[in-house]
Amino acid sequence: MDGSLIKPMRPHVRGAARMLSPPSSKKTVGEVRDMLVPAAPHDTPQPSGAPSSPEEQHLGHYQDGGHHQHHDQQQHHHHQRHSKKQGPSLLRRQLALNCTFFVSGIVHEYIAWVVVGDGKWGWKWTLFFWIQAPMMTLEAICGHLLRRRGVQIPRALAILLTLTMLELLAYDLFFGFVDKDTDIAARTVAAVSSSYRSLLAPLQPPITTLATRLKLGLGL
Repeated sequence: MDGSLIKPMRPHVRGAARMLSPPSSKKTVGEVRDMLVPAAPHDTPQPSGAPSSPEEQHLGHYQDGGHHQHHDQQQHHHHQRHSKKQGPSLLRRQLALNCTFFVSGIVHEYIAWVVVGDGKWGWKWTLFFWIQAPMMTLEAICGHLLRRRGVQIPRALAILLTLTMLELLAYDLFFGFVDKDTDIAARTVAAVSSSYRSLLAPLQPPITTLATRLKLGLGL
């Protein structure tokens, strides 16, 4: 087909890929059609199976998003299961709790042995500190069972019960040990009193003089 019979036209789409050739050149029907109706700038070869319409692309976007969200949820659940598996078992937690309080009791017992100095090793302080571990476990179990039954103990009452039980144990195992079984209490009071007297010894003369003058001034 002779291109001279076709008047040159401006492309009606902005950003056309190429301009029309001069009228004198020979063009085929396909080339003329391509020049009159140029391809859109964003048209790129689509891979096999790619959505060809905006509706398909929109649907594919949601399907893609749902797939990623499902994958993220699977990873989150897997991470939670992995974290639970990696946590310490109940047996290990109980061993750690009991060992912590037992070591604390041994250390306090050693301090008492050093302070008393009679060569006798006691057991009450060790028992007082260690026995708190099974009591804490029992408290946690009872609280869990009560909550399952819908019973919630007020916090003030729970604190009062804890302090009462602690004082009952300490009356003989802790304070009774330092007051009855050993002379730690008397020796501690004597040591504090001696330090107090040593601190006030330089101030005793002026204090005595001031007291005497006050008595004379008041006529006592």
